[in-house]
Amino acid sequence: MDGTGQQCAECLAPVSAAVNALNGTSLCHQCVEQFYRPCGGCGALIPQDEAVLRDGALCCMQCLAAPVSKEGTAALRDEALAALVAEFIRLHAEAKQLNDRLDEVKEQLKRHAAS
Repeated sequence: MDGTGQQCAECLAPVSAAVNALNGTSLCHQCVEQFYRPCGGCGALIPQDEAVLRDGALCCMQCLAAPVSKEGTAALRDEALAALVAEFIRLHAEAKQLNDRLDEVKEQLKRHAAS
């Protein structure tokens, strides 16, 4: 994500690559590591002091309120599932681009070694 002109909501420092928390606030990577944890249900970043322990995993309030399926895992809300699918698609595309570039660099190195 391009964080041009954004400030971290925790430390107020300018951020070049902001990370968004569940509530939409922009955060720097240092504050994410220090103050936030991923929700065990939806995977969104939540302030660690607002996280609630459910079945051994930290959860956001929305996931805590979500019904628990018969398998014992919290059912994903439609929004959370859509966000997870969108993230998977984005990461898959990034992985393909990185693999393609990796192959190009490898071929260039092979050509250089053969010369």
